[in-house]
Amino acid sequence: MSELIICEKPKVAEKVAKALSDSPVKQSYKRVPYYEIEKDNGEKTTVLSAVGHLFSLQAINKKEKRLYDLEWVPLYETDKSKKYVKNYIETIKKFSKGVDRFIHACDYDTEGTLIGYNALKYICGEKAIDNGFRMKFSALTKKDLIKSYSEAYPLKDDQSWVDSGEARHILDYLFGVNISKSMTDSVLKVTNRYVQLSAGRVQTPTLAILTEREKEIKKFVPEPYWLIKAKLQDGIIADHTKGKIFDKKEVDKILANCKGKDAVITKITNRKTKKELPYPFELGTLQSEAYAQFGFTPRKTQQIAQNLYVEGYTSYPRTSSQKLPESLGLSDILNDLSKNPKYKEKIKQLKEPLKPNEGSKTDEAHPAIHPTGTLPKDISEDYQKIYDLITYRFISLFGEVAEMESIKVELDIG
Repeated sequence: MSELIICEKPKVAEKVAKALSDSPVKQSYKRVPYYEIEKDNGEKTTVLSAVGHLFSLQAINKKEKRLYDLEWVPLYETDKSKKYVKNYIETIKKFSKGVDRFIHACDYDTEGTLIGYNALKYICGEKAIDNGFRMKFSALTKKDLIKSYSEAYPLKDDQSWVDSGEARHILDYLFGVNISKSMTDSVLKVTNRYVQLSAGRVQTPTLAILTEREKEIKKFVPEPYWLIKAKLQDGIIADHTKGKIFDKKEVDKILANCKGKDAVITKITNRKTKKELPYPFELGTLQSEAYAQFGFTPRKTQQIAQNLYVEGYTSYPRTSSQKLPESLGLSDILNDLSKNPKYKEKIKQLKEPLKPNEGSKTDEAHPAIHPTGTLPKDISEDYQKIYDLITYRFISLFGEVAEMESIKVELDIG
């Protein structure tokens, strides 16, 4: 018996091969790496990868005025800059011959599902769908990959997810290509000039939102205002109770009344509040926090988080979940993190029972973003910042509600 495992990217294929065997044999065909595993019972497994999407939609008849009839074709036929994709398609085709079992091991999301499905269907044939299985994993650790491999389920169970991904691509094409074409034709007809215009399912509404916002900004008429502050002893700054003051005469009157006067305390208010534990990171909150802490753009944060996932340091980042199920082995992750002194210092302060604080948002595909327990080696400063952000947030989930005390002092000056 032989099987073929298709991953989404070469680095993931390497991770899968090394998880399933202590001695996979790395080889290459047409400069595309692949891994061969020979089991004790004589079964042979080949692990290779796509390189993202291998297929793209194209109109069946490009001469029609409006393009509605579409088909999937190799990406290098629609995008001349993707010539290297041909080698990956030919490699998959070569090693799919005579295979008894196919395993789809691309990312467990809509795009990853479609990438692997199209590779199996259009390169390996319908037999690959009939004899196909799906690996589901949220982290690229050896433990997670072995578990995912042993629990692979029939690929046909994902058909609704495949349909969802394909529908999105078709809608993008129908909306983008046809409306862009209509807009360009309209300008040509009116001005006798060819100006290529672009529209898109996401692009156009987003541009409309930005346009409306820009109009509001241009309509805004700035109005000057004053903030009055009192400099006191020991560097203490007191704010005037009125906040923003728009009347200059009122400002002058307040300043005149305060000049040369001492501040007299009229009231002291003590207030105790509780600060609840944070929720686990999902992609949106990770991006927001990274921007607030480091000024990283959402795109940069997502790219770093994706690469940390591929290296096996953190879990899958494109999730909307705020849940961390016990099945992840949370105690084991904390124990592994404790091998680093800076994390150990925080972890040893945690009190039993160790149960994470969770939010209400769920994602049936993946848990919240969390460290896997595998400590990173030789990563850049920016990568370390994101890893620390994820790790410290994870540790803090097992802490206690904080009690904060604030003091408000009211003064009378003049």
